[in-house]
Amino acid sequence: MDNLGNLIEYLRETYEITDVTKMNGPNGAFISFIDGEGNKNSLPVGGKSQEGKLADYSALEITKEDGTKMVVATTNNYVTEETLSF
Repeated sequence: MDNLGNLIEYLRETYEITDVTKMNGPNGAFISFIDGEGNKNSLPVGGKSQEGKLADYSALEITKEDGTKMVVATTNNYVTEETLSF
């Protein structure tokens, strides 16, 4: 896991967003945004962060079971405590 910092700042720097919205549906909350090229994108909100406000979210990069990486919006603060490399 890598904490990428404030979600809004991450989206501005990475995607040059023009719009960001928090949506809520039957499967939980997610963040919807429009990038600088006009493409609509989304990313999930962490299970324990469903009630957060846009300004309070951090961007957390996680590695899924299949090895691919994805970004999740979270209100929790994560720091690397220990790493073992082989």
